[in-house]
Amino acid sequence: MWVFYVDKKSTVVSIWISSPGPLPFLPVLAEAFDVLGVELAARKDFRSSIASLQRARDLEPDNVQVLNNLAVVFSESGDEVSAQKWFAQAVAHKKAKPDYFICLARSYVKSGDLESAKKALLAGVTRFPKSSEMLAHTGGVLLLMGESENAVSLLARGGEVEPTNSAILFDYAGALEAVGEPFIALETYRRIDPKSPNYKEAVKAIKRLQSPTSASQ
Repeated sequence: MWVFYVDKKSTVVSIWISSPGPLPFLPVLAEAFDVLGVELAARKDFRSSIASLQRARDLEPDNVQVLNNLAVVFSESGDEVSAQKWFAQAVAHKKAKPDYFICLARSYVKSGDLESAKKALLAGVTRFPKSSEMLAHTGGVLLLMGESENAVSLLARGGEVEPTNSAILFDYAGALEAVGEPFIALETYRRIDPKSPNYKEAVKAIKRLQSPTSASQ
């Protein structure tokens, strides 16, 4: 377990490892500053968090987790320009994960830049073509942008990877409605788990699609 000794300004004075047994001398590690940075961010002390994560990055410039955490904290602090800079480095890393592309896209969405969000997500799909999470988020953004047919294609692929994912099913059904496939949309809404956060909205959609007005269209 990491034990941090900090001063009143949350500056790290020293870092130790608590253990039941004796430990050899250990140098200050990037992991320690990374953990501290995340903890400080949870306390909304973004300035100290960023300083700690930048220290971690100085110690291990190639640590992709540190790069992503630094980007996340910048985004949480409201500095999306800096966040996008660090997310870009994280997604370019050989050990990048689908979530890094998704976080980059979210940052672009927060900035109102849907085109860049789409570009980031499509790059993620190219790199992780079988990631249901990647496919679902990309389809969701395309649906938001009005590109319903492309959204249907990606969400269908996501559903093939993870057939019982209610979040994917909900967006897929919405995309099917948008492209004029109400009957398939209806059956898709019916597959959503009652325990899903989207279930109540799915029930509303089912009632709407079963209404005489909808059926006559």
